[in-house]
This record gives sequence, structure tokens and C-alpha cells, in this order.
Amino acid sequence: MKFIWSFFACYSALFSPIAFSQPLDDIAIYTDSKLLISEFEKQPYQNVSTALDTVKLLLDEMNYSREVMLTSLPRAFALMDDGEAACVVNKILNPQRREKYALSLPLNFFQSVRLYQLASLPPLSDGLLNDNHQLRSLHEALTQYPDAAIILPSDFSYGKKLDDDIAQADPEQIIRLPNDVYFERFMQLFFKHKVGFALIFPSTHDRAMQYVSPVPFREYQVEGIEDFTSGHVLCADTQRGREAIAAINDAIVSLYASPAYLQAHLRYLPESSRPVLKEKILSVREAFNN
Repeated sequence: MKFIWSFFACYSALFSPIAFSQPLDDIAIYTDSKLLISEFEKQPYQNVSTALDTVKLLLDEMNYSREVMLTSLPRAFALMDDGEAACVVNKILNPQRREKYALSLPLNFFQSVRLYQLASLPPLSDGLLNDNHQLRSLHEALTQYPDAAIILPSDFSYGKKLDDDIAQADPEQIIRLPNDVYFERFMQLFFKHKVGFALIFPSTHDRAMQYVSPVPFREYQVEGIEDFTSGHVLCADTQRGREAIAAINDAIVSLYASPAYLQAHLRYLPESSRPVLKEKILSVREAFNN
């Protein structure tokens, strides 16, 4: 339960009573997801994914009246770096982000990314896998398939371990796709055999399977990566940004106790994966309600 105590430490450090007496409508909230913007424009909102559903729950919990705005992640970070009253949603933490920005508690939890490989390619060799059939190193795997490419989203962090691993890969084998078109282009490239590999969240892959004809593939977990990762809200590390994070954290803690929050996660998981995540969320709920 180590992660729970880190939540406590983060929440205590960021708590600011001033924030709760002030509305957050002066805070600009950004996303680099076109899907989020398009789905939020529909009335009434229909459940789409854990990432979108939990943002909607958060905004409703805070009575946030402004619209979430679409921008590229570099521009959102630039605004925050300039001290703008701005935040960006659904980001994985890495050392650079921890150092530069005010960070929320986990807003959502996801099954961690996995490596998907077209079955038309030879399977990964035993030397690339550990005893649990997990991938040891992405860049070493790619060297064994010099004629194959992998698609990755631009300006995206998978966390320190995978970011460092990807940095060692041959750039010629990486096709970078803008975040706002990643889902559509992923379907076009991977499912039409234009690339051999994709590093994506299982929920993204499963959603894509609803729109395309399935193709045979292999799926590998990555060594050293926990089964679930978390998405966070990042705000400018200014007095107002820290106040915003304190208010956001207060709303997130309220969501932890909400049945709707739990269902926003479980409804998108296969039955076999639900008990583990349910236990994690209930543990978080218990920790903050005691």
C-alpha cells in the first residue's frame, strides 16, 4: 500500500484552505485530446472512456463553468511555464513534470501500456522476455526487427523507465503521431499492417477493435511497469496554480468515495482485470475516509 501513503503526503503538502473559498473559473483547463473536446460538446454527455468520464466527473464536482480547451501539450506546458493560470488533464508523471509543476492526486487509473505486435512478425525471442513473459527492453526488441516500425504519440510520457528505453531506440524505427490524431492513425497503420508494433494502453486497443476488422496480434507486458498507472492534473507551479491543485485534490478525494467514479473505471475493463483495480480504488477510498 506504499502508493496510498504517497497520496497522503502529496495531499497534505498541496492543501491550501484558501483554494476552497475561491472558484476555479479563472483557471484555464487544457487537453490535447480532440476526442475529449468532441465528446464534451455532445449533450447529454455519454460515457466514453475512463480518461474522459473521470474528467467529466471532476469538472462537475468542482462546478467548473468554463469549457475545456484544446491545445498541443507543448503549448500548454509553455503557458504554464510562463505562469499562466492554466492546467492540463490526464498526464502521467515523470521526474521533469514532478519538478516543474503542481500535481494533483491520481484522477484516474489505467492498465499500463503494453507492446502490441502483429502476428505476421516472428514472436519475440525468449532472450527478450523474462520468466513472466514480460518484455525486458523495447529498444532491444526493435533491433531484432530492423524492417519494422513502432507508432508512438508525440509529446507523450510513459513514465521514466519507458521514456528512457524509447530514447535508446533507432529514431528511424519510430513513427511519431500527433496526440490529436493518434487514435485514428493508430487504427489505420497498425490494423492495416503498415507498422509492426504499437505501444498503447489496452483500453485504447480494445476501443479500436470496435471500429476495425480484427487482425492477429501478440501482446506483451513490460518488465518493471506496474499493472496500473495513473493520470493526473498538472497546473502551473505558482501560488494560484497550487491553490487550484488543492481545490482539485479536494474534489478528487470526494470522487474516490463515489460509486460513479468506481464504475468509470470498471465498465471499461475485462472481467479478469476488475478485481485488482477495484481493490486499489477501494483502498484509496478507505485511506482518505479515515
